[in-house]
Amino acid sequence: MIITLTTDFGLGTYVASMKGVILEIDPEARIVDIDHSVAAHDIRRGAYALYSAAPWFPFAVHVGVVDPGVGTQRRAIVIACEGAIFIGPDNGLLIPAAETFGIKEVREITNKEYTLRRASYVFHGRDIFAPVAAHLSKGVKLRDLGPPITDHVKIDFGTPEVDEEGIRGEVLTVDRFGNIITNIPRALVSDRWRFNQELEVSIGGYDIRLRLVRTYGEASEDALLATMSSTNFLEIAKRNGSAAAVVNLLIFDGLGDRPIAELGRQTPLQAARKEHVDWFAANGVNGLLDPISPGVRPGSDTSHLALFGYDPLSVYTGRGPFEAAGVGIPVKRGDIAFRCNFATVDSGMRVTDRRAGRIREGTTELAKALDGLELGSGVHVLFRAGTEHRAALVLRGPGLSPHVSDTDPHDEGARVLSAKATASDGESTARAVNEFMEESHKILRAHPVNVAREKAGQGLANAVLLRGAGIVPHLDPMKERLGMRAAGIAGVALIKGMFRAAGMDVLEVAGATGGLDTDVVAKARAAVEALKTYDLVVVNVKAPDICGHDGLATEKVRTVERIDAMMAVLKADVGPEVVVAATADHSTPVALKDHSGDPVPVIVFGEGVRVDEVTRFDEISAARGGLGRILGRDLMPILLNVSNRAAKFGA
Repeated sequence: MIITLTTDFGLGTYVASMKGVILEIDPEARIVDIDHSVAAHDIRRGAYALYSAAPWFPFAVHVGVVDPGVGTQRRAIVIACEGAIFIGPDNGLLIPAAETFGIKEVREITNKEYTLRRASYVFHGRDIFAPVAAHLSKGVKLRDLGPPITDHVKIDFGTPEVDEEGIRGEVLTVDRFGNIITNIPRALVSDRWRFNQELEVSIGGYDIRLRLVRTYGEASEDALLATMSSTNFLEIAKRNGSAAAVVNLLIFDGLGDRPIAELGRQTPLQAARKEHVDWFAANGVNGLLDPISPGVRPGSDTSHLALFGYDPLSVYTGRGPFEAAGVGIPVKRGDIAFRCNFATVDSGMRVTDRRAGRIREGTTELAKALDGLELGSGVHVLFRAGTEHRAALVLRGPGLSPHVSDTDPHDEGARVLSAKATASDGESTARAVNEFMEESHKILRAHPVNVAREKAGQGLANAVLLRGAGIVPHLDPMKERLGMRAAGIAGVALIKGMFRAAGMDVLEVAGATGGLDTDVVAKARAAVEALKTYDLVVVNVKAPDICGHDGLATEKVRTVERIDAMMAVLKADVGPEVVVAATADHSTPVALKDHSGDPVPVIVFGEGVRVDEVTRFDEISAARGGLGRILGRDLMPILLNVSNRAAKFGA
C-alpha cells in the first residue's frame, strides 16, 4: 500500500526515523514524500499541501504531521474517506484534504497495541502516526484503533469577502517558484472578472496592476500576472521569475571564533544555548564562508562588500568614505575620508586608551568643536561623531590624495604617528593631516567635556586617531545590479555608510545602538516589517565583534544567546516567501582580540533549499554542510538562486 508523508520537519533524521518505523512493520509499504518544507507549525499551509496532492493518488494512507500541540491534550486521529485514509493530529490539518474525498468516519487513536510501546511526548509522527499507518497497510481495521468521534477540529481556507470594491482574500501559501496562492476560488473569479482584464491588486504592502491570464505564457517576460492555480484558486505570479521571494541577510559582526580554554575548548557558538539558531541550521543548508579568501584577514568593510556581491579587490577604496557616509557626511568626488577613534593620549602623545574608555557621552559636542576647521592650502574639515568612540573625518580641498599613512599606531603605549605620503601625490594631504592632528589635540584637551571627564576620573577623549584614508568608491546600486529594492538595519556608522554607498535605504530602529546593549529583538521585528516592502533586508549586529576585540569570552556566549532571541522572532514571523541567510563578516577570536582569517559558518534557509544533515550552527558543525566552503562574494548569487531571482547564464 502507498503511505504518503507531509510534515514541517524538513528532510533529515525526523522523516527518516518515521520511514524506518513504517518499514520495520510493513517492509512492502511504498512511501511517498509529499512535502517536508511546510513552514514550522503552520497548520493551514500543511493542510493546503495535503489538499493539493492527496486527490491525485490511488488509494493511500496519508500521514500529516504539522503539530504545534504535540505533548498536550490534543488527540491523535484517523479519518476514513472514500478512496483514502488520513492520519495525524486533531488540529484541522487533515480536514480540507479529507473533505475532498468525502469523510465517512473519524476515530481517535487510543489502542496502544498499534503504536510504539514507549511513545514520547514530543515525536508522535514517529511513535504514533507512522506505526498506525504501517499497521493499516498490513490490514488492521480502523475500528480496532479507537472509538469514533464527531467533535474533531475543523479548519478551512477561509471565506473571501466580496463587495462592490472587489474581493478580499488571504494568502494560503507561496510555492517554490514564488507563486502566491490565495484562497479566492475560481467561481468567484469567474463571476467578477474575465481573462485579459487588468486587475488592481494590493498584496504584501504593494499596490500593483496586472492582467488576469489563462497561462503564464500569455504574459510578457518577467511580468507580474494573475491566473488560476492548479488547485483552482487565484494565483499571483511572475513569468519566469518569483512573485514573492524576498531575502533577509543577517550579518553577525565578528561572530566566528576559535576554541577557548575558558569555555572548555569550545567556541562561543558551540558553548551557547541557541535552540532557534540551531533550528534554522537543522532546516537549512549550511557551510563555511571565507569572507575574502582562505586565510585572508578581512576588514568589516571589505567583507561586507563581498557579502553584498561586489568584488572588494576591484571596488574597495578605503574604509573612510563608508564611515563618513554612515555618520551623515555628504562625501563628494575629490574628498578624502578617514575612519577615526577618539582616544586618550598622555603628555608625550603616547596612546593610553585607543577608545577613550569607550566613551558614550559628549562625543557630539567634541565633534562640533572640530567640524569646520580651516587648514592650510584651502583644506576644509568635516567631522562627525559616530557610535561610542568612533567618528569620521573628511578633508575637502584642492589636490588631495588618499595616498597617506595612518596616524593610529594600533597599539596602546605607542606614540601617535605622523602621516606620511605613500605615493608622490600624497605630500600635501599628509601635511594637512598632521596639521589637523595638532590643532584637534589642542582643542580637545581644553574642551569642557574633557574637563568634566577629568574631574570625574574618566579617561579623556583628547586625541583623534586616523586610519583608512579613501576616496568615494563607485558601486553599482543594488537595485540596478541585482534587481532588488534593498534596505539595511545597523547601529554603527560604518555599516550604515556601506548600505548608503550600495544604494540601500537605511532603516532607523529604536534601540539599535551598535553596542552590547543593542536591541536585537527590535531589529528582528523591524526586518520582518521591512520584508513587506523590500526585496532584500540586511541586518548587522555588532555586539559579537565588540566581545572579541575586548577578549570577553563569557560575554560573547551571552551575546550569541541574545541573538537566539532575535532568531526566535524570525522563526515565528517569516513565511515561506522569505529566504533567511545568517553568517558573519569575519571571525574576531577572543584570544586574538582582532580579526582573523578563519572561515565563518553560514546558513541559508528557505523554500526549496536542499536541507543537509547539520543540526547546529557553529564553526565545526557547518564544515559538514551542503554548501561546502564558499567565498563571501558567492553568497549573494546563492541567495538569488534560492529566491528564484537568478538570471540564466547561457542559452
